[in-house]
Amino acid sequence: MSGGEGFTYAGVGIDEALYSAKYDADQHDVKTRYIILATQRTGSTYITRRLHNLQDSFGLPAEYFNPPVFKILAPRLMRQIATESAENPTISLNAYLQEVEKVRTSKDGYFGLKVQPWQLNKVYSNFKQKENLKLQFISGFDYVILMSRKDKLAQAISCTISELTGQWHNIDDTLSLNKTQINIAYRLIVKNIERLFAEEEFILSVKDKIKKPILHLQYEQIESNPNAIFESVVRFLADDRAIKIPQEVRSVPVPNKSSNNLHHMLRSNFIEFISGRLSGQFKASSKF
Repeated sequence: MSGGEGFTYAGVGIDEALYSAKYDADQHDVKTRYIILATQRTGSTYITRRLHNLQDSFGLPAEYFNPPVFKILAPRLMRQIATESAENPTISLNAYLQEVEKVRTSKDGYFGLKVQPWQLNKVYSNFKQKENLKLQFISGFDYVILMSRKDKLAQAISCTISELTGQWHNIDDTLSLNKTQINIAYRLIVKNIERLFAEEEFILSVKDKIKKPILHLQYEQIESNPNAIFESVVRFLADDRAIKIPQEVRSVPVPNKSSNNLHHMLRSNFIEFISGRLSGQFKASSKF
């Protein structure tokens, strides 16, 4: 890993239990590091949690740069900031990662980090050469997994529902939006489409700009054959060695895809909205 850059965070909600001491591992030397660089709603949580569940193998990958995760882990793992009164303390990136590695490296020496482009942007937001620094950071890992999604409308709708309901996993058919949320949903979809294209552009640029083993996965591949794709991830991280995939202990819940009526409604009405045929039903709003 390179750099001793500092970073500060203020963030959004997450599954706090995953970052509790319950899921810490015994301290092991790090032999192999890998990074999963993904946009939202690409199946990355499905992949990381199944990797997390492999007994004593392939690390405990998670979003350790997510703002609320930092606020949970940094005070617990780093004594010098546990007593600080500052709401957003600034610490060394390397110092934080080293402490995370101590408790999130599996017995076989693997450490995994999942990160979204916006999280890297926050880490390097105060640096003039942030694009180069982000690439240097990614290059510090032994293996790189990139995750994207072809259907940007479906991806943006999924992001929008999650943002408006606060539910990011296992979305079911009972979810609904109130009038205020419906008032902004379609415009938020447009905003998310633009953001997702920009983030994917950065993710795909990594292929040509760093010289490390890279595996690119698309959400549609996982949706079509999840077990085969997960096995390909394990084989990639094992450097294609003929290994027996370790038993999945299922200590961390793995999200399942469900049919969502709200998603289908938003998708079917989206073209009507942007063409102006639904515009009369909605008031202008800046809440997105």
